[in-house]
Amino acid sequence: MYVNGFILFTNGLLLEEIVRDDKLLAYHFQKRLGVTVNGYAVNLNEFEKVYGKFSDINLHFVIPRSNADAAVDKITKSVEVSGPDRVGYIISPDTTNNLLDDVVLNEYRNVYMNFILFVAPFLMNSGFRIVIDHGLPNCFFTQDMIDMLARRNLSMFARNTACQCDDRCMGLIDCDFDFYFCNQTRINFGSIIDRHGEPMSYPEIFAKATQDHPRK
Repeated sequence: MYVNGFILFTNGLLLEEIVRDDKLLAYHFQKRLGVTVNGYAVNLNEFEKVYGKFSDINLHFVIPRSNADAAVDKITKSVEVSGPDRVGYIISPDTTNNLLDDVVLNEYRNVYMNFILFVAPFLMNSGFRIVIDHGLPNCFFTQDMIDMLARRNLSMFARNTACQCDDRCMGLIDCDFDFYFCNQTRINFGSIIDRHGEPMSYPEIFAKATQDHPRK
């Protein structure tokens, strides 16, 4: 009574078991169960056999900093064995990259742009849904990148309104209640739990962040 729905994240190794479970499929077709499959792990021959049993199912791919060509190859092959009426794609940046490192930042900018400029039009022109999961912070994008994406009608893959990173909207709280300025940069400001075991207020958290890492 407290849960409206849930998402099943899977490597796709036992999709046939899922489609044989009447209760799981019933929840899925009631739009109470979403299914997201790790695109790198899934066996495409098996996926081709079962994806039609779902009303909708997502393949998830992370844009790797290295060997991005292998990711592109897996995506193009997955399109050949699936249908846009049932399958969508979720694309995520690699959140293990430290974007405070200028070398990493510039390298990943090139990787990201090359990936998006090919994969996004390819999927959309093939009729597939595509969304970005975990938008990159605004500081990642140069004006040239924004302009280039806009010229290709791909602005949705540039600035993300959910990643403003300003005085009123910033931060990530992990499962240990540690507060990070940004999921991408990994600056850890420490716990949001005070010494009495109570959660800090927003002014207390903001004061801690600006005191530990003052703006230049």
